[in-house]
Amino acid sequence: MKTKMSLLLTFLSCFKIVMSQSPLSIDDYKMLGESQYVVVYEMSYLKDISKPDRIYHDEIILEISGEYSKSYSYKMFHYDSTYTDSNKKGAHNYPSPKSSAFPVDVVKNYRENDMTVYHRAPSDGPIFEYEESMNLFDWKMTSEMMEILGYSCFRATCDFRGRKWNAWFTMDIPLQEGPWKFNGLPGLILKIEDENGDYMFDCIRINNEKRPILLYDYMYEKSSYEEVAGFMQDAHNDFNAYNKRINPKGSMSIAKRDEVTGKVTFREVGANEVVPKPYNPIEK
Repeated sequence: MKTKMSLLLTFLSCFKIVMSQSPLSIDDYKMLGESQYVVVYEMSYLKDISKPDRIYHDEIILEISGEYSKSYSYKMFHYDSTYTDSNKKGAHNYPSPKSSAFPVDVVKNYRENDMTVYHRAPSDGPIFEYEESMNLFDWKMTSEMMEILGYSCFRATCDFRGRKWNAWFTMDIPLQEGPWKFNGLPGLILKIEDENGDYMFDCIRINNEKRPILLYDYMYEKSSYEEVAGFMQDAHNDFNAYNKRINPKGSMSIAKRDEVTGKVTFREVGANEVVPKPYNPIEK
């Protein structure tokens, strides 16, 4: 991680703090299986409820085999791939991501009926690994229908960790699967969003495609959902303290732009200065 962070302000009175994840090498991995389906979702999400017009986007890839599935961010995968290729060519620097990536991978194990979640903390923070049952969602079926990508879909709803979700699934593809942690409906989820519109997954492609499902060999830190949720909340409550925690020798500067002159000035953040970051997690 860079030892000096310049965080550009769009206005004199407000902070814009970038909390992206550092890239990792994807050279080392193990193969979980071979996909039968590859499903692509366009994901949109709101990170700051005080700025409802600022929507972030990603693509979530769902690879499904007979025993496993893996849901992950294409943007994060592309970032890691670029970093890995640059390392092989002897580069010492890597490009910063142009926008935020959804930092959570989920591997579902059908035999064990559980899933393993891999959650990257910002910057050079840890990569957490924790397990949960797949039986997390208490779906309520409705008779409502609509067509998505030519498939007849039914609507189901559930409450899950602070959000009310509306899902549209098709029994034409009888896979109890969906993006992220979602599962348990009698057909593939093609669209799901929370009732506030903060998080949305829209299926844009479904391919019968055989390709390896890979689990990368990172230094995972064993944890639990509760511990990860608390860690992430603390990081967003005070990014300055978080930065010092993971990079004690580093420092952080804040840039201010004068809206009239356009001049940018910098000041170093004080050792005990609290620097908050708005947080709107998918699980509250």
